[in-house]
Amino acid sequence: MHIAIFTENSFNSFDGILSYFEGITPYFNDSGDNKLSIINCDSAYCKKKTRITLKRKWGVKLPYFDFYLNFPSISEVNKLLEDVDIIQISGPGTMGIVARYLAWKRKVPVVVHHHTNIDDYAGVIAGAIFEKIIKLYIKIFYAGIRDIIVPSDNCAEKLGKFLHNKKFHVIRRAIDHKIFFRRKNFDSFEEINNIIKIKKTRQKILLYAGRISPEKNILSLRKVCSKKNQLVFVGSGSYISKIKNDFKTSIFVPRQTQANLSYWYSVADFFVFPSKTDTFGNVVLESIACGTPVIAHKNTSAEEIIQDGKTGFLIEDFNQVDHKINISKKERDEMTINCIKESKKYSWEKIYSDHIILYRKIMKNCLKK
Repeated sequence: MHIAIFTENSFNSFDGILSYFEGITPYFNDSGDNKLSIINCDSAYCKKKTRITLKRKWGVKLPYFDFYLNFPSISEVNKLLEDVDIIQISGPGTMGIVARYLAWKRKVPVVVHHHTNIDDYAGVIAGAIFEKIIKLYIKIFYAGIRDIIVPSDNCAEKLGKFLHNKKFHVIRRAIDHKIFFRRKNFDSFEEINNIIKIKKTRQKILLYAGRISPEKNILSLRKVCSKKNQLVFVGSGSYISKIKNDFKTSIFVPRQTQANLSYWYSVADFFVFPSKTDTFGNVVLESIACGTPVIAHKNTSAEEIIQDGKTGFLIEDFNQVDHKINISKKERDEMTINCIKESKKYSWEKIYSDHIILYRKIMKNCLKK
């Protein structure tokens, strides 16, 4: 069985969907029966094992967002699909449009992997009217597609409110526990050693890691800035220059490799996850795997990972943080143990198995038609 995944995402990024690709790919490579091809589009052609980057014919940068919509050569894509059994579309962008067209032309079954609530993002960044336009576009794009993979029940519930007669398949994420585990030796990290010095003054280290952009609800973290806390941002994004005046006492660290990021998780007292729009939040899993409890909003996807009071705190508003984190060292150490234990439940083996079961069902249903 050959699966072709079409994505807008660059292979050079460190976002959640690329972590998903990296996690699941080795299991396809180790299987003699199943093959995976991940196809995207960028400024130059490149092929590395399962990853194929097509050279774009033309592209356009989205207003408000930090990425391009790229169009490849249709004939070039068509050549790649000669033995493809299922097309998986990773989002309703231009690569998704190309994939939908070729799936229809070749009569290949399609499944959508919905990993980003772009309608919510649009609402935060550009307002309610733009959000409605994006919702309408998603409805049109998903018309005729029955099967949709989502990473959380929260995401399925949100989509189900305006996408009817769809079959939602919840397949969660996982992390590489060989990379994300509790680190103890920070000798080679000068910046982290400076953080440790801050901890000795009894300030608590609150860490945010990820894309620094408006839809992440970054400004709500102003409420945790105080003499008792040191807020550290690890990540990149065009929004940084706009928020630095709001976070004058905060520390900003450039985007890190996954291995280096695990050290930042490990040195922090708590990880703060302000987003209300993320469909899952890989960083939440990464943090608890490193033994660092997470503070996140109630009624979000993070609620499906975090156990309130055991692996973190679920709050209504970030002005509650100081009260929540005022706990003893013994309580904090217990949370570290709980976090690591909870993170072990998320394995790539199970996710791969869930995908294969779903693909076989789709193939079976296709043969019945």
